[in-house]
Amino acid sequence: MSVRMIPEQIVASTILRMTAEELREHLEEELENNPALEISDVGVGEVIPDVETVPDWREVSRPWTARATDDDEDYLVEVPAEETLRDYLWGQFRAVSAPADHLIGRYLIDSIDDNGYLS
Repeated sequence: MSVRMIPEQIVASTILRMTAEELREHLEEELENNPALEISDVGVGEVIPDVETVPDWREVSRPWTARATDDDEDYLVEVPAEETLRDYLWGQFRAVSAPADHLIGRYLIDSIDDNGYLS
């Protein structure tokens, strides 16, 4: 038997061994190479959310799931409702955007026609 590391583990172990200055340089290099990345500073007095305050990804990506009630025969069954294109896009947008952008995103998503085009 041999132990094999996946690429994510190799990168993580490399980052964990870096000093603060090496990490800062690595982050600056990554920011230059990838225009989609941005860094935000957390100032003194700001609170970084705990894992418990961040919504579960399953709840964010599957808001249309309805649970059966006690009156039903099998109350452990999950019954997914039909999801529209707008519901799907809204769930995806909400998962990756800031609350301040939700009004604009909702407007754009509601402007999409039934064929998926923004006319």
